[in-house]
Amino acid sequence: MNEKTLQNKSLVILLFVVTAAFIWILLPFYGAVFWAVILGIVFAPLQRRLQLKFGWQRNVTSLCTLSVCLVIAILPVIIISALLVQEGAVFYKSVESGELDIAAYVAQFKHSLPTYFQHQLDRFGMGELNGLRGKTGEERHDRGPGPGIPGLQFWPGHV
Repeated sequence: MNEKTLQNKSLVILLFVVTAAFIWILLPFYGAVFWAVILGIVFAPLQRRLQLKFGWQRNVTSLCTLSVCLVIAILPVIIISALLVQEGAVFYKSVESGELDIAAYVAQFKHSLPTYFQHQLDRFGMGELNGLRGKTGEERHDRGPGPGIPGLQFWPGHV
């Protein structure tokens, strides 16, 4: 085996190892890198237009692009996420207080099914819904006051 072939094979193996290590290191940041690339692609034309308008003042161009990106893309996602969490907490509170009886809705849905499907649900043990509320309450008290996280409270005075 000549020396040039050995060097080439060693380079390819080393390149493969370094690439695998790089991917392994960046894997936890996959979501952030993905969305950064998407936002970069979407707002690149705006960056170019502002660069032509402001000339070589790159800081001003970057600040304007970042501000537009923040107002158009990032703030709506934050607001919608906060509203979704708030609605989830209200839903959880209404189920826990008994305002919303999921077992009754499921029973109503079951009775609206054709008899064949009702018999199938009974056969698999999913037809009896009387203990649904009690079972979920017992499971919740075993875990703690929060939905799956011991000690978490969504609203004051909730135990």
